[in-house]
Amino acid sequence: MIQARDEIELAPGVRLRGESIVDPVRRSAVPLNATARLVVAARTVEGAAAELTAAGASDGSRDALAFCGELNARGLLNVRIPLVARVLRRLAAIRYGLVLHAPVRRIDVSGPLTVAGAVAKPAAVLSLALLPVATFAGVAAVAAAVATGAAVVLHEVGHALALRRLPYALLLDGLRPELIHPRLSGRRAAVVAAAGPLLPALSAVALTLAVRPLAPVVAPMAAHALALSVLADDGRNACGLS
Repeated sequence: MIQARDEIELAPGVRLRGESIVDPVRRSAVPLNATARLVVAARTVEGAAAELTAAGASDGSRDALAFCGELNARGLLNVRIPLVARVLRRLAAIRYGLVLHAPVRRIDVSGPLTVAGAVAKPAAVLSLALLPVATFAGVAAVAAAVATGAAVVLHEVGHALALRRLPYALLLDGLRPELIHPRLSGRRAAVVAAAGPLLPALSAVALTLAVRPLAPVVAPMAAHALALSVLADDGRNACGLS
């Protein structure tokens, strides 16, 4: 989806220090050569392409798009695309049977409450997407659609609570949120990984015990317990498999 006129900027918290991009959240640094620093310093992909072409690149536009796409996928570079432009690009792609993937967006979060606020928007979009089908199935299905979005928020809040006193940031990859943080090991890694699925799952159990008829409604929340299996990233991290 990234195109030449899109604005680019280092993601919140990411810094250009010397000859490297430094990510204090992941506690890592990506070395940059002189050409790569020209891209990072540009305000738009088009500007980065012009700098690369002036530096002698045979295809500055292609190289700028590829490099910006790679940094964006790593959560180091945010790409700003106006809403109207995003919609028009998606509609144009649908004509050819293609589904465009929006750039990853990194958000600076300072605690569980700000995580909840940032995740609430994609979670609400997910719930709204389920409503047309849920409406035909009755009130309980509509409530379950809302619970689906709430479970996503609780999942990330669970991770944030377990990451207390550690730096972290939120990545939004379409409707999929993810908290990034320093590499962990041992018991702390297991606790952080398990806390996400457990918070919505245990909340579902508590609500069901309090009000039995809510069981079908909170089933999407309980389903997050499946993320503790080795089939999911959280489960593999909890078991020390990744």
